[in-house]
Amino acid sequence: MAFWIREATLVIGNKKYTLGELDFKFSIPFDDSDEPPVATVTVTNLSANTRATSRRMTRLS
Repeated sequence: MAFWIREATLVIGNKKYTLGELDFKFSIPFDDSDEPPVATVTVTNLSANTRATSRRMTRLS
């Protein structure tokens, strides 16, 4: 039984992936700076096809 309703979508180019399709987590540091924070997104179970498609649209390591 889920106690929290969580919804997340990762968009890479024109492709959308939901939390249920991928295992990903993100971190956004809290800072009182005037500059926007840099978010870090980690995706751990991409298929070889998804990785190849995503590399063409953006820089992934």
